[in-house]
Order: sequence, then C-alpha cells, then structure tokens
Amino acid sequence: MKRGIVELADLVLVNRADGETRRAAERAASFFRAALALASPRRDGWVVPVGVVSALEGTGVGESWTTILRCHDQMTRGGHLATKRSRQNLAWLSAELTDGLLGALRSSPEIRTRLAEVEPEVALGLRSPIAAAESILDLFLSSRSRP
Repeated sequence: MKRGIVELADLVLVNRADGETRRAAERAASFFRAALALASPRRDGWVVPVGVVSALEGTGVGESWTTILRCHDQMTRGGHLATKRSRQNLAWLSAELTDGLLGALRSSPEIRTRLAEVEPEVALGLRSPIAAAESILDLFLSSRSRP
C-alpha cells in the first residue's frame, strides 16, 4: 500500500455518526482501521485511534478530545512534535520559495513571451522540457543580473 494521507494522521474521526448515517459512519471507521492496520508501524509507537462522533448529538466529542490530549502529550514527551514542526517549517519555506519564484517568473513579460514560444515546441516533442526550462531559467537569471 502506498503511503497515503491516512497514514499521516494522528487521529481519524468520522463525523455524522447519528440517525440514518450512523451505520455508514461506523463502516467508514472500520475501513480506516483496516487501512491503518496494513500500514507500516509508526516510529513513535503511536497507534492511530479511529473513532466515530456526532457533532449533532455531541457523542464521541469528549473521548476524542481526551485522545487528542494523550497524543499531544506522547508526541511532546518523545520529541516527535518538535521534529514534526521542524519538518513542517522546512516544507513551508520550500513552498514559499517555489511560490515566490514562480510568481516572479510569471510576472516577467520576457518570460511570458519565451514560454509562449517554447510551450508548443515542448508539446510537440521538438524541444525537451529540460532544455526549455533551462532556457527560461537562463533568461530569468540574466534579466535579474542586469542593472
């Protein structure tokens, strides 16, 4: 099984466990439990709890909060929370740099012109994506170094 979003969770809660949707919520929770059982065990030893809640009826909310606090305590004591936050901060830095650079590229009239020239060539296989990207980056970097 590929590593998916469920394997990244610290807690899985299925809402709408009330009325006609209670059974469906319980089936969904069973599905998540089975999927998590197939996943590789986490290094921090945390077994991801899966629960059902009803925001409408307020059932399962108190138990969920207790589980959240227990998870937070375990992650803090083991240093896992600080490590996770550090990784998130680095990922955020990378995303901000990427967004900023792409924004700068897209705001340049020269780059937009070059893109309009090379995109059809790349689409037709006349120019490799790597060569096209290099030419655009060269143009961008040289335009930034000009006074």
